[in-house]
Amino acid sequence: NFQYRGKAPGAKIYSQSLGLLTGPVSDFDLQLNTARTNAFISNNSWHYGDDNQYDIGAASFDAAVRDALPYVTGSQPTLYVFAAGNTGRGSDSGLGGDPGSIQSPGTAKNIITVGALEEPRNISAGVSVNCVTTNINGTNVTVCETNYPWQGMTDSDNEVAWFSSRGNVGIG
Repeated sequence: NFQYRGKAPGAKIYSQSLGLLTGPVSDFDLQLNTARTNAFISNNSWHYGDDNQYDIGAASFDAAVRDALPYVTGSQPTLYVFAAGNTGRGSDSGLGGDPGSIQSPGTAKNIITVGALEEPRNISAGVSVNCVTTNINGTNVTVCETNYPWQGMTDSDNEVAWFSSRGNVGIG
């Protein structure tokens, strides 16, 4: 009865494999297949391993933003969105980390690259650690600290997640 239609009831999705089991697919094939479906936006949660440079892969997506079907007359633009990567090595406070750790093709200049933020979930796993037993007036007293290992990683909605790759923006 169409009671629950969502925000984009007429939207369609096209999904394609990178070929991890059947062999790699070229950037050109990924761009070509997406454009042939008339998709306006292509969401990508992958990157080239250990490659944080502006390279030929990033350049190919820069060109595809303007024309994803270069052998067809006219422009067929597609907006590409890429994950920044998971090599940021920041702190639980959202600070620090490795600058310039965004992975290609997220380094392209004409695409949108998205990093990860924390999500307040109050995850805790009250694990007792650092127990110390002290003799006080002839009575042994054990005091333990409680460790909440995920608390710092899930306490905010405006901090960069510790694992999220960081860009090269800003002075210094």
